[in-house]
Amino acid sequence: MDTESAASVLQEVNPHLRKSLVKYLSPEEASHIVEKMSVEEIVDLAKSMHKEDADLILSFLKRGKLKEVESLIHYPNDTAGGLMMVNFMTLQPEWTVLHSVSEVKKRSSEFDSLVYAYVTDENGIFLGVVSMRSLLISPKDKTIKEIMKPIAKKMIIRVNESIEEIVKTMTKYNLYMCAVLDEDDKMVGVISIDDIMRHLVPNA
Repeated sequence: MDTESAASVLQEVNPHLRKSLVKYLSPEEASHIVEKMSVEEIVDLAKSMHKEDADLILSFLKRGKLKEVESLIHYPNDTAGGLMMVNFMTLQPEWTVLHSVSEVKKRSSEFDSLVYAYVTDENGIFLGVVSMRSLLISPKDKTIKEIMKPIAKKMIIRVNESIEEIVKTMTKYNLYMCAVLDEDDKMVGVISIDDIMRHLVPNA
C-alpha cells in the first residue's frame, strides 16, 4: 500500500491490531505512515505503545505535527483533552462573510465534514460560533461579529472535564459539537458526539 492508504487502514482497525501492525514495520516505515494519520489517532497509537517505541516513531514526525501530538498526549483518554480534535475552522470577528467563505474554501480539504466555524480573536480567545448555513446565506459585506452566535459559558467544555461532565453538558443542551477551552478561555479543540460514542462504544 501507499502511505496514505496504509494510514487510512491503520486509523480504522482495532487499536490492539494497529499496535501489532506498526511493530512489524521499521521505525522509518512506520513514521512515514503515521505522519499521514490524524493527530488524535497518532496520540492514541503512542499511548498504546511502550514509551521507548512511541518516542522513536514520534521522533520522525515533522515539528508542527509533533508539537500538536505533544500538546495532547498528557491528557487522560476520558477527559476533554484526551477526546478532542485539534483541527477546527476558525474565523476572526472583523472578517467579512465574503472573506470568511474564501478562507473556508482554502481549508475545506482538511476536514471530513464542516458544520461550524469557531470565532476567536487574535489571541485565540473563544468568542462564538458560526454555522456553515449562516455563512452561506448572510450578506457578503456583513462581519462575522454581526452574524456569530455567542455561546453561554455553561455550554462550553473545559479541557480537563471528565467524560461524564461532557456527556451531561452535551445531552442537556442537545449539542452535536462543543468547543473545548483551556483555563485562559483559549480554544484548544472541539468534541463531537461521534468522539463520545467512539470512546463509550469502541468496538461498535
